[in-house]
Amino acid sequence: MKRCAAGVLCALWLGACSTGDGGTSARPSGSAGPGGALAEDARDDDPHATGLLPPTPEEVRWVQEHALAPGKVRPNALALSRIQGERQARGLSPLPVERIEAAWRLPAVPPPLPAVVDNSLLDAFPPIRSQGSLGSCASFSATYYQLTHTVALARGWNAKSGGDNYRFSPRWTYNLVNGGEDAGSTGHAPFSLIEKTGAATWAQFPYNGSDYRSWVLDKAVWRSALQYRFGPMGSASGLDKSDGLRTLKQLLANGHVLNLNTYVNSWQFISGGIKDDPATAADDAFVGQAACHWMNGANGPHAMTIVGYHDELWIDINANGAVDDGEKGALKIANSWGTGWGTGGYAWIAYDALRDESRVAGAPSVGRIGAFTYALWTTVRPDQRPLLTAEVTLTHGKRNQLLLALGTGAVGDTAPAQTWYPGAPFYAGGPYAF
Repeated sequence: MKRCAAGVLCALWLGACSTGDGGTSARPSGSAGPGGALAEDARDDDPHATGLLPPTPEEVRWVQEHALAPGKVRPNALALSRIQGERQARGLSPLPVERIEAAWRLPAVPPPLPAVVDNSLLDAFPPIRSQGSLGSCASFSATYYQLTHTVALARGWNAKSGGDNYRFSPRWTYNLVNGGEDAGSTGHAPFSLIEKTGAATWAQFPYNGSDYRSWVLDKAVWRSALQYRFGPMGSASGLDKSDGLRTLKQLLANGHVLNLNTYVNSWQFISGGIKDDPATAADDAFVGQAACHWMNGANGPHAMTIVGYHDELWIDINANGAVDDGEKGALKIANSWGTGWGTGGYAWIAYDALRDESRVAGAPSVGRIGAFTYALWTTVRPDQRPLLTAEVTLTHGKRNQLLLALGTGAVGDTAPAQTWYPGAPFYAGGPYAF
């Protein structure tokens, strides 16, 4: 097992494109009115585009086959530092590392975890940006947020303030997976592409919110992109249950950020946001921040990014003014709708909102759907240098008629012993020239 810089795992221990779809858009800015809807004059002016397409049967199977079982995540250096640092802040003695690792392995034992994790505060996480009017939410989450953060954490980059040479461009990914049209993509398509071809930085291929068709023609950029490929990937599933939520929190404690698929226009935001639990001061700095307490229906398919959690936050799910069982705890979500959405581009969602049936007495239930049940985690390759590259010059009028493959074998072979297919060109990009 190897550990990269800043404590991120190089590999885990295992051992419809529109600004809406006719539904009510619950945009968390300003003051919420009845039922969690927000006053029209309080909304920001971002287009709030979505663009997530349903997963293919193959992608559904992949999520199921790559789901982490309880107890399969081990604490890395970052998680251990967070656990011990929080104990020290509370005046508690450090725990033996062996005890922490043993508890993380045993699903029946509550693992020592930080009560609060926020990976968006790390220098590796880039600033909030907007996808504009394009249906590029999946590429924004996978490329700009997740790839940027994972590479930066592994390499010690400052993606937050270091500039666009340290951030990856969703334009690269979206334009290669959308079939040449602004028609969105599945949540998995950008991950598969990055695993094969890597990605260009924002500085190399800037995102502009209007171009969804052009491809990079500079061979140096394609070669550079190969340095930044996803390594092993998988899913944290069953997030509506305690075991799945525990696995998700372990991954977040290890420094991961994860991709989620949801129906954002059906998120219901609680009036007044996070409430102040008088029994603790741990939530004081978060009071009033935007918070979703349940999902009503299936409008606005959208990809976003989980960046942290907070066990002490109180979301008054049944709006009775009392701290009830099941109302504490929330995940922090980064969106690609600019800083005018939510609280600076982020919002909290109650743990309870992940459930089809609430555990809170008197919670809203008509039309209720669990907000999401799985999220995708990623790693990056510790050594990104390809063993073999090939440079090809192509002239063709329709790039969706092209497939490239790289074959290797011994001198004298009549067929390749190994064949590798890049993520693009792969009958992609629509009936357009390069």
